[in-house]
Amino acid sequence: MTISITKPTVGGSENTWGTTVNTALDTIVDGINGTSGTIAPDLSTLTINGTDVTATAAELNVLDGVTATAAELNHTDGVTSNIQTQLNRRLELISETVLSSNASDVTFTLPTGYRDFQLVFNYVKPSTGITTLWLEFSTDSGTSWITSGYQSIVNRTSSTTESYGSGSTGIIVATNNEGDDEFIDSTGCCGVIDIFNPLDSSTRTSAIVRAVNTTYGIVHSPHSFFNSGVYLTEAAVNAINLSHKTGASVASGAVVALYGMKDY
Repeated sequence: MTISITKPTVGGSENTWGTTVNTALDTIVDGINGTSGTIAPDLSTLTINGTDVTATAAELNVLDGVTATAAELNHTDGVTSNIQTQLNRRLELISETVLSSNASDVTFTLPTGYRDFQLVFNYVKPSTGITTLWLEFSTDSGTSWITSGYQSIVNRTSSTTESYGSGSTGIIVATNNEGDDEFIDSTGCCGVIDIFNPLDSSTRTSAIVRAVNTTYGIVHSPHSFFNSGVYLTEAAVNAINLSHKTGASVASGAVVALYGMKDY
């Protein structure tokens, strides 16, 4: 900041000393405070306690409006990449269903803005009898369910590992084996289903299932299911359905939660 003033002449400036000095002082005050009374010096370098401030005015103005505390800002300590990108790559809970009574199925609409989904289920069993648990897809938000055109393979483990059955009317989550009642116990079946790219109309929606009946052991060992399946048509799937199809409802007490991974 440069301030230029006119000084009175020593031995001269007769009868103008006072005016000259006052004008010089006004110039200094205006230069420091600004003509409106606001401090607005035009500085090329700002030094505080011997240290030059190297930030530009634009960089300092980034702090305008910040209400975070020092502790809150310190939460970013150690972050080395874009925080929002990291948040986008995590699963977040979209919806959860807890059955207080028997239901024909458990359905979820898949919202936009997500790429992949995960279905986590606990205490799922048929209301009566022995029957397979299926995953079905819909391309009209659940108005109707697709009951053909799938390819599903089941691998089941107990004391041994065996490939057991396949399905084309849906993706098999868990199934019975020659009348063994895997679902008929106190807690039923629990597990996780990963569903990949369902909202992308240019791909085939696929799923990987990991399910287990941990408390079944009255006659046989606990059963685990490691299944995979795909809907063979390229289409945008926007709703999913867990059901026993026919012969039984999903029994009261089932807890099913839908998670999504943000599209990025």
